[in-house]
Amino acid sequence: MKSSKYIILLGIILSSCKKNIDLYPLSNSTVQTYYSTTAEVQTALVGAYNGMQKPLLEEWKLTELRSDNTLMGSTGTTSAPNLDLTLLDIFTPPTSHQGNYNYWISSYYNIRNVNTILNSLSINYNDTSGVLNYDNLTIPVSDADRKNIAAEATFIRAYHYFNLVRLYGGVFLIHEPIDPIAATLVNRTSVSEIYKLIISDLKNSVAFGNATKFTSIASANLGRANKWCAEALLAKAYLSTGVASDKALAIPLLQDVIANSGYSLQISYPNIFSTSNEMNSEIMFAIRYKAGGLGLGSTFPNTFAPENSGSAIVNGDRDQITMAIHNLVENAINYSPDATRVAIGVNEADGICEISVSDQGIGIPEKDLERIFERFYRVDAARSRITGGTGLGLSIVKHVVTNHGGDISVWSVEGAGSTFTIRLPLANALNNLSNPAAEAIK
Repeated sequence: MKSSKYIILLGIILSSCKKNIDLYPLSNSTVQTYYSTTAEVQTALVGAYNGMQKPLLEEWKLTELRSDNTLMGSTGTTSAPNLDLTLLDIFTPPTSHQGNYNYWISSYYNIRNVNTILNSLSINYNDTSGVLNYDNLTIPVSDADRKNIAAEATFIRAYHYFNLVRLYGGVFLIHEPIDPIAATLVNRTSVSEIYKLIISDLKNSVAFGNATKFTSIASANLGRANKWCAEALLAKAYLSTGVASDKALAIPLLQDVIANSGYSLQISYPNIFSTSNEMNSEIMFAIRYKAGGLGLGSTFPNTFAPENSGSAIVNGDRDQITMAIHNLVENAINYSPDATRVAIGVNEADGICEISVSDQGIGIPEKDLERIFERFYRVDAARSRITGGTGLGLSIVKHVVTNHGGDISVWSVEGAGSTFTIRLPLANALNNLSNPAAEAIK
């Protein structure tokens, strides 16, 4: 009887499990069910901006590199990355070239993201007419939000296709979500058809994009696609189609940007790229990275830092490193007599950036040198009375430096002064995975 009982119980369990397995997890979000509110579609738009990062990592190789303005790699190296760059530079990359593959596939990944956004907003491109159709909306998104989101999304799609058509000619024209099987059946289309989509998308961006002048754009919106960058890109598209009559269409667009956008050229060319002048009047469109801690931001600018150029570039949190140096300078001033000098020096060698802060102050007793970076440690009561400090300044400096894969040391003689030296790995050194500091930051 026991055996029969157990068999019946087992049958019940199996039957129950089978029924549950067949049920679709209705709580899970899908592409079809997720994009149902304005906030969700805007989140998808942010994802499309994020999707531009990977193509941009390869884009410079296919464009800027060939102007010979970009470092190709370490001189004389035969490493695979350097050879790949060399092949691009002399126009001999094979069809299997990794840079070409990465750029192609990542561009289409993001085109898919844009197509999903537009589809959720019931906006469809007509191949025959070359017009974007705003069909009946099926989700609760206002008309204004719909047009604003679509303006940014179509700019991103046009940007990708504009680069693809110039690099590869007639590429795959995909303007709506398709499944993987359908994707395998898509054929390359003509250059003229690609430009027809680009122009249609950019006209939409011009019509519905943010028309606020640069001087009045909110800080959080700087760099986002707007009417002005859409007009500029549309003008470039008209100049690139190869159709003679299109060239005249570019002129009024550029005139409008110059006269009404608020964007303008910087007086000094290097000033465009200064970290203290980010998102200046000459930058119409940019992919911005989040700052504020290790692992955030972009290492992409490091690619363009010439080796042994004298420009010491390190990866990390700018605010934290600035605070650390500020603490050292403040200490130097506080413990130095009047009419003495405080000096700051920067040197780079062997993949390391050295930042030194020297003073002609009262110095630190030898017995205290090993402990001055400890939290709350103060050398003596007299020094504490001078500054009113808490003993946290130097410990904070060490914490910041250590978190950035570096170290800090001190030289001091009582009555002669002190020199604090911060050592941080250069950005270029992060490519050397045998470097412990590189491992710490990566």
